Amino acid sequence: MPRKTFEIATFTEQANAMLRAEGGLREARLQVATLVESTLMSAGVYAGFRYLQKNELAACDQPGVRMGPNGEVLTYEERFVNTDDSRREYFWKVARKG
Repeated sequence: MPRKTFEIATFTEQANAMLRAEGGLREARLQVATLVESTLMSAGVYAGFRYLQKNELAACDQPGVRMGPNGEVLTYEERFVNTDDSRREYFWKVARKG
């Protein structure tokens, strides 16, 4: 049976769009995050993630991390008050052959 492949870049872009999309259920986004992490790790191309900020999301959505009103870094505790840890963006790296 021939091996089926897909583009990691396209997969990651589509997943990131789902994690950024307005509204939706947090639990569904966490399932997408689990799928992305396991797929990228299995492929050996996982390069981490970052939490999305308020200016990257619809006004009605909670950010993954908060910054101060002038972009300053808040204390660790303040950064995660009233946030949604499913609001993420994933990164991947090009796998090297050989």
